[in-house]
Amino acid sequence: MIILVYPGLVSGKNIKNKDKKLKAWISSKFWWTTDISEHNNTYLYDYCSAVLFDSEDGHTVIAEAQPQVREYICANRGNEKVCIIFPSLEMKDKHIERMKNIWENMSDDILTLPQKDYYYRALKHVEENFDYDIRAIMYESSYNRKWYDIAYAIKDENFDIEKIIKEMEE
Repeated sequence: MIILVYPGLVSGKNIKNKDKKLKAWISSKFWWTTDISEHNNTYLYDYCSAVLFDSEDGHTVIAEAQPQVREYICANRGNEKVCIIFPSLEMKDKHIERMKNIWENMSDDILTLPQKDYYYRALKHVEENFDYDIRAIMYESSYNRKWYDIAYAIKDENFDIEKIIKEMEE
């Protein structure tokens, strides 16, 4: 099963992964742009192939929810279950505030600077594109079987991501 997740909803702190069945393909190479040509030209294929491979191998895989990734995964999913988790439109301000708090509290240690830089880019993208992104996901979700087996809009800032994922696995 593949779970596509909107930025800022999943971190190592809110997923414990006790059974090691869960794999997260969160990529710091994906620079939050709509122009895929800015990346290594095989990056999208390599990233999505790894996600699909791990899912076919029996893992529950968490992956980025950029438009190119969503489109590629859904077009090449075969029999894999594909779900998406995203904040509702009403959660915009709370979601952005949550992301700002996480970013501000990240360490400036040399080992975590790349992660902090990635998170900052994701935060800036969300600040500028939240409404458009969420409306696009809601539109795709209206086609349910074509795109996602389960689409889950988070409506409360006190969500439990592990519980949501466990429900999707059932």
